[in-house]
Amino acid sequence: MGTMIGRRRMNIVGINVGCGTSPCKRPGWENIDKSVNARIRNIPGLRRFLGAVGLLPGSEDRWLKNLRIHDIRKGLPYEDNSLRYIYSSHCFEHLYLDQALKFLRECFRVLKAGGILRLVIPDLELLIRKYAEASRANGQTEQRELSADIFIRDLLMAREAEPRGILDRWFKPLLGKHTIHCWAYDGQSLKARFLDAGFTNVKRCSYLESSMPDIEFLDLAEKTNESLYVEGTKPNVGS
Repeated sequence: MGTMIGRRRMNIVGINVGCGTSPCKRPGWENIDKSVNARIRNIPGLRRFLGAVGLLPGSEDRWLKNLRIHDIRKGLPYEDNSLRYIYSSHCFEHLYLDQALKFLRECFRVLKAGGILRLVIPDLELLIRKYAEASRANGQTEQRELSADIFIRDLLMAREAEPRGILDRWFKPLLGKHTIHCWAYDGQSLKARFLDAGFTNVKRCSYLESSMPDIEFLDLAEKTNESLYVEGTKPNVGS
């Protein structure tokens, strides 16, 4: 992930990784996404067709025209020590653990000394608490759905049915129809990964609580009740 392929010098201070349909439109921010929706965002006829036949979820969502299309599994296309801020919301959990650790090291590489990384992801601890509460309720009242099934579904780490046929097995996942989470974190485990990558002053934050400017244009209100917020700082040389 540390190759120089595709890196460019730009007058940007921060990047919003996996922005989807919630880009940061503030000056100095670049928005990154690699989904099929993002790649064909300027071909509305194709998006509508794929949505109509059930192959492209979110095909009617509005997408920013000048997104940067890039797969972060291949590294970050920026020079060493070139960015002040990296933000990512509900994207990190879609990386396998080894990919996630490489991504953190890439973030460390491209951030300037004193630069900040903020990750927002599903909160495993919260899901476990919800499971425990639902499990107790299952034992007291008749529930429509088993608490274990709710927990696994909320984790989004597995499909509910075996894929059938070429369309379901290959094309739908390619188009994002069966996107799943590849790993899960609580506050302690995510902070440990930050520290392993070299970040300091790693802390758990709340919605809109941040050392990062423009946070009100980044944090998503609709994700508040399910999210874990963690920030870390790239230390100054010799600190």
